[in-house]
Amino acid sequence: MSRTLLLLSVLLLAACASLGDGVHQVYVLEDRMPGVLAPHATRPEVLRVQATRSNSYDDNPDLVFSRAPGVRGHYRYAQWSELPSTRMSDLLFARLAASQLYATVLDGSGDGSAQRRLTTTLLAFYHDARAQPGQAVIRVRAELYDVASHRLLARAEFTQTAPLARYDAAGAAAAFDRAESGLLDQLERWLAGVSAAAG
Repeated sequence: MSRTLLLLSVLLLAACASLGDGVHQVYVLEDRMPGVLAPHATRPEVLRVQATRSNSYDDNPDLVFSRAPGVRGHYRYAQWSELPSTRMSDLLFARLAASQLYATVLDGSGDGSAQRRLTTTLLAFYHDARAQPGQAVIRVRAELYDVASHRLLARAEFTQTAPLARYDAAGAAAAFDRAESGLLDQLERWLAGVSAAAG
């Protein structure tokens, strides 16, 4: 292989290894478009919202993308201000505290007893770039427990996607914001339904 071909191969591999425009950016995941929850009665119990857990590669300080099923890469110049699971914990707590689904909402580290406990696990959080500009994908598993009996009341998985307006880090971050808002809408509606059914 000639030196020119070798150099071209190295440059191509470098370009495929990561996305980014050469300027380092730090993005903050936001809940920018909260939906409006249907009228509901406020539950008298105290709900504890545990910190979102994750063992996924997607829970990464860098924005993660995928160009093929089962394969991940990361943006070279784009990072999150916090791990996605950490930021999601804060956004979920803020959304539920404002929803008035429960009389009191505590975070996982707060003092005080609770009758219900909500756990969430971040399963996927990546830019699906198989086709440009692609879409942001978020998948979460949620579980609601009765604290006194340690009984699982309900479990569900939620997947939310949002298309990118442009094929770059800023476009991906904006799409993640929209997907996060949609996912929180789903979680909020689900929790309202299962809380009413649990009695």
